Amino acid sequence: MRVAATALFMGSLMSGCGLIIQGREQPLRISSAPVGASVSFDNQGLATPADLTIPRRASRSLIRIKKDGYYSVCQFLEWKSDPLLITLDSIPAAIPLLIDLSFHAFPGQNRDVNVALDPIPPGYVDVLPSDQEVLDAIKNRGVDLCNPPPEALPWIRLRSRFGNQTTKVIAMEGEPSRPYVTLGQVDAAARGTSWWTVNLWSVGGFGTFGFKSYQHKESHAGMNEFLKLKSLELFGDKVDAVVDIKYEDLPGNDVSGTGVAVHFTGEAAAGTPEGTPAARLAELKKLLATGAISRSEYEKKRQAILNGL
Repeated sequence: MRVAATALFMGSLMSGCGLIIQGREQPLRISSAPVGASVSFDNQGLATPADLTIPRRASRSLIRIKKDGYYSVCQFLEWKSDPLLITLDSIPAAIPLLIDLSFHAFPGQNRDVNVALDPIPPGYVDVLPSDQEVLDAIKNRGVDLCNPPPEALPWIRLRSRFGNQTTKVIAMEGEPSRPYVTLGQVDAAARGTSWWTVNLWSVGGFGTFGFKSYQHKESHAGMNEFLKLKSLELFGDKVDAVVDIKYEDLPGNDVSGTGVAVHFTGEAAAGTPEGTPAARLAELKKLLATGAISRSEYEKKRQAILNGL
């Protein structure tokens, strides 16, 4: 009797705990708020909430959830291992674990998917990359485009709405030479990046040690673009320029900027042929030649125009 019990116990260990206790498949629920979103997963057309059965394996499966009027989202299945079953599977000599792997019954399960969809404001467009772009980014660069940093997401959406319009807005650190009305103050900030990695490998006592450091601090030119986007979000098409811009370099490679959004009055709008920097410089030369302005006034206004380039 004791021999039979021992044999049964050893046989169960040799069969793989994941396979015996959990099986080869698992239930998975995909839900969203609001409900009724379409789900693209494993070549299946579903709608939330969706209950399905999937193989129990740690695969990098991509799910895309979409609903009219809301920003689409994508997400990779998140795998959670079971430490206790893995420990049991490692006795003896990890043979049960190999059995579980061969039957795609690795101890653990994929987590249920539950997402909240953000409504798309009027005039904005969906910004989710294609499946191929998402898969290429995670494979080649280790970047998850489905989950951009929270501080970056608003700027991604702003660029999708106002990216083409920023080219007509002038950004300058000083005051413009043209008359204007003030629309309001705009502020922006960008989070810097600083990280390092160590690579170490050896074969037969010979190896190499590698160190890689990466730092990124947003440039003032990049901050100008942020301020343009923010001003267009706040004040719309009335914005012709962001003036009197001041930058602040912060610890940790962070940088912030502040300026004043303005609308030009009494002259051609910025971006038209008559309002281009070249045309304004030519007009200044005419005024200097006719004596309408002094040399010092000419130099001051000329510098203001150049600062806005």
